[in-house]
Amino acid sequence: IHEDQIATVCKQCLKALAFLHAQGVIHRDVKSDSILLARDGTVKLSDFGFCAQVSSDVPKRKSLVGTPYWMAPEVISRLPYGPEVDIWSLGIMVIEMIEGEPPCFNEPPLTAMKKIRDLPPPRLRNGHK
Repeated sequence: IHEDQIATVCKQCLKALAFLHAQGVIHRDVKSDSILLARDGTVKLSDFGFCAQVSSDVPKRKSLVGTPYWMAPEVISRLPYGPEVDIWSLGIMVIEMIEGEPPCFNEPPLTAMKKIRDLPPPRLRNGHK
């Protein structure tokens, strides 16, 4: 996958997330499996089964939902979170697009979740490239 393709996917995902977040909706399961690519290059965000509504009355969520390898640390820790968790997941998806898999993918889900929660944010292995 080329950098311009990654940028296109990111731009379209960010547009979709901006729309959802403006409606007070958190996706909570942004990952490669939730991205649909059409032959014409159209990018769609899908799989809204874990979405949650936030509002001024309920500005944060605490439920543990999503797919472990793409979950933000605050979701795993069951700390109050908002739409920012979708941006974390998108960042993990970018690492996945570059490296072929998300960080900790070789670990069992619970081990990966502990590492995501306890270690500093992941970085690209070959970020200099």
